[in-house]
Amino acid sequence: MHLVKFSHWRTGVLFLALTAAVPLLSHGQTFVDRFDNGSDQDWEHYNPLDTGSYTFPGGNTYEITAGAPDSGFFGAARAGSIFQPAVGHDFTVKVDLLGWLAGMPQTFGLVARINEPGLGSTTGYLLSYNPGTSAGREQNALRIQRLDNEAPVDLALDDLPDDLDPEQGYRMTFSGTGGQLSGSVAALDDLGTTLGSVTATDTTYATGRFGLLVADTNAFDLQNASATFDNFEVTIVPEPSRSGVLMGLMAVALAVASRRRPRPTHHD
Repeated sequence: MHLVKFSHWRTGVLFLALTAAVPLLSHGQTFVDRFDNGSDQDWEHYNPLDTGSYTFPGGNTYEITAGAPDSGFFGAARAGSIFQPAVGHDFTVKVDLLGWLAGMPQTFGLVARINEPGLGSTTGYLLSYNPGTSAGREQNALRIQRLDNEAPVDLALDDLPDDLDPEQGYRMTFSGTGGQLSGSVAALDDLGTTLGSVTATDTTYATGRFGLLVADTNAFDLQNASATFDNFEVTIVPEPSRSGVLMGLMAVALAVASRRRPRPTHHD
């Protein structure tokens, strides 16, 4: 009987494990929360002013409300929720937007590559919709913004021709590959028609978590902000450094596995 040496067996196991990991590196992982259990146990509340509330209309959707603060010293109302299981570099994140406070100057949408969420510390990117004429503003905008310690910096804007209807559902999609960021919005009953889209290039934040945000944008009259979401989905690819380490290990395993033992030398 031929016995396989332990070193050869160990190399084979390493090779098989690393080979199995390659599809995860090339295709990423997808996480979904449909809120069907009326819970956000996988989420961390971003509630810097302690005025946020989190409810589940119908037991299967997710409503985030930022109550107006007593003072504007720390800024206008804002609240959000960060999905904990997913952290990554390249990403595509989607959510269904089911409704919001009509006629209010507010912003709401998806956040990506978020780190240190909190008062004066949040960094990352935001894809948001801002109601226009219905909220007394000139622009009915889809935006990509960078968040620098909670301060928004505009990167791209698409002035939509018409206000979105808070009684109709929409799908928001936000993607990032390296420094290339893109976002879009479409009606749920016609996902093939994009109502607005934005693109931007920014390399400030390379990795982080993903989630949802609502905020009041009226700097002179503090008010509430609220939006209802459903069917949150994020697909992520690990950051390049981790992928590179794993691929390097696999290359070593392949090299070791391919080495042949030297043939014994025969002496006459």
